Amino acid sequence: MALRFGSAVLVRSGLLHRSNLPAARGVRTRLAFSTVGATAKGGDDAAVQEENKAKINAAWNSSAEAYVGNVQDGASSASLKVSSGMNVGYKLATRIVTSPYDKVQPKEPGKQVVLDVASAGGEPAITIAKAMPGATVHATDFAPAMMDLIRKRAAEEGVSNVVASVADGEALTGFGDGSVDAVTCTWGLLFMPNWQRAIQEFSRVLKRDGVVAVTLWERQEGSVFQRMRNVVETLVPGFQLLIDAEALGEDGGSAVVEEMKAAGLCDVSASKFSVPVVLSADARPRDIWEHYTESSPLGQTMSTLEKKGRTNVRQEAMDIFEDAMNKEWVEGRTPLGLQKEDDAVAGGSSPAASRPPRIYYVRALVVVGRKTGGG
Repeated sequence: MALRFGSAVLVRSGLLHRSNLPAARGVRTRLAFSTVGATAKGGDDAAVQEENKAKINAAWNSSAEAYVGNVQDGASSASLKVSSGMNVGYKLATRIVTSPYDKVQPKEPGKQVVLDVASAGGEPAITIAKAMPGATVHATDFAPAMMDLIRKRAAEEGVSNVVASVADGEALTGFGDGSVDAVTCTWGLLFMPNWQRAIQEFSRVLKRDGVVAVTLWERQEGSVFQRMRNVVETLVPGFQLLIDAEALGEDGGSAVVEEMKAAGLCDVSASKFSVPVVLSADARPRDIWEHYTESSPLGQTMSTLEKKGRTNVRQEAMDIFEDAMNKEWVEGRTPLGLQKEDDAVAGGSSPAASRPPRIYYVRALVVVGRKTGGG
């Protein structure tokens, strides 16, 4: 059955701001990894790439539960001071995968196969599995620690058509050529040193007319990600973070768009959307710092610096981040949707419990492509 999808469908559903962003051809972007030796085409030093992958794997294994609890499932938690609306991206990916079946029922019910790469605690795999109960949805991740979390959540939510397994997005050896109907990868590509190879693998495993959907963080001046990089650079001049979360989102994700085309995908387009981050009334800058560091590989970076003798690095980093944020509040700006404490409620200092939560938005992109030809 020929699949039909398009950004226009997603715009009408309210999931996207606008579709078909222009992509400059031939634009080179920095890898999401800032490691010396890596290049925009995946790096010439295979040993460096493998070392980076091992570090990222270790970081995610150590922060798996924190990430799933604070970030991936955070949108449903009312007890957190900071909660990320990552489910917006998961719903978007689900819509892209399921929209071809809205009006035309598949000829072979139960035969659809969806591959979710870098699924972490099981998203968007579990959301897709609920929307397509007759399909087999593979929730894969490079970090073994995520597997039990995926299985636990699937069981708790009564989802039986999710298969959890460890897989390397750059080498999907467990999946044959033309074996899946759709591939999703939400905010996972940036953790792959050779992300170009991963895109080639996505194309390889897709069936004819199969669809791939990848989400990225868009480069944004003054973003939380940029502020955190600045903190580390201030603390340890010359120290390079393994990951630049926004690198692949430069120029409207043009490098990813071009790589998808080079991998044989067609109808490739990039579209913008926003991820809401909800702050409780009493949330402060240090809560934002803890939310993003302790639930990500950046927390592992802090641990590495501690082992190298910077025993107070976490507190130092938090102080720098908070000082910068507070300075902007004093200057009258409200970065990230935050407000100065005395301006939180017009006319006075109402207790935090009586003030509404605040929301700011992180810019993101979804890049979609379709497989043609054999498969």
